[in-house]
Amino acid sequence: MNSILNLFFVLTLVVLTGCKDIKSSSLQKIVSSELNYELKTSCDIQNLNVSLLEDEDKNNYLCLKSNAEGLVRELRIDTLSNVSLNCGDESFQLLFEEQLGNSYQTTIHSFVKHPEFNFILNGTYIRISNRNGIRLLYRGLTSPVKIDEYNGMYLANSKEDVEIYDFNGFQEEKEPEISTYYDEIKTARNNKEKLKVLSSEIVLNFLLDNIAISTDNISDYNDIAYWLEQAELYREAIYLLEALLEEYPDRTVAYINIGDAYWGIKNIEDAKKVYTIYIEQMKAKGLENKIPQRIFDRILT
Repeated sequence: MNSILNLFFVLTLVVLTGCKDIKSSSLQKIVSSELNYELKTSCDIQNLNVSLLEDEDKNNYLCLKSNAEGLVRELRIDTLSNVSLNCGDESFQLLFEEQLGNSYQTTIHSFVKHPEFNFILNGTYIRISNRNGIRLLYRGLTSPVKIDEYNGMYLANSKEDVEIYDFNGFQEEKEPEISTYYDEIKTARNNKEKLKVLSSEIVLNFLLDNIAISTDNISDYNDIAYWLEQAELYREAIYLLEALLEEYPDRTVAYINIGDAYWGIKNIEDAKKVYTIYIEQMKAKGLENKIPQRIFDRILT
């Protein structure tokens, strides 16, 4: 499986004298002593600036700068794939997109914040789509790769691919369903490390993009978010519940769940706001006596 899905790309260290001139505010030309570089994407994640550049020959470069430590890493990305950069609050991803026969594949290197090593790569997500279906895989590593050691040649310590979601049926006019993922989360709900893999922002985006929240599956989505909150994966639960409430603002139980998740990350202000909405909706339904006492206690804190 690894050999089939391998992107066959190599990241090579280079010196970019223009890297030091990168500004994250806008698209611009970066001029080194040898080549012109165009800034494709740039973002600041806490104390790290991450930038993706392209030279006049369409070669891509990744530049990492730490505000505290200076330059962390400069890499040239040699690949036949299209390369893009996505950033989150505490993570960033390099996306390598390519067409393999009749399928389209995106391999995602997801770097997450680490208290000791700045950012680390724990594994790779692989999205595959074709005319008949969609698939999401996870390829873990036997040991994480620190950002200052990243050179792309990590497949040697890869684990076997883990299937997160697999659907076939578009040509039969079927639609993807949440049920198989629901069963995965339910089975793993007491295994926090497995839940982390199953509920990353990459996975949740994949689900929401392909399986819209509806009246048919809203209970399943809510249960999934509840299990994530109970496993202390608060940010993952919030991410899912915010999407749910955007579509269904009258889903009363979701307000107590997202309130508990906000409380878990010490966001007391937002927790009190959604607890208040929960209380109001419960009162409107004549269910005030069903409100847990801890909700009142927290609002008065």
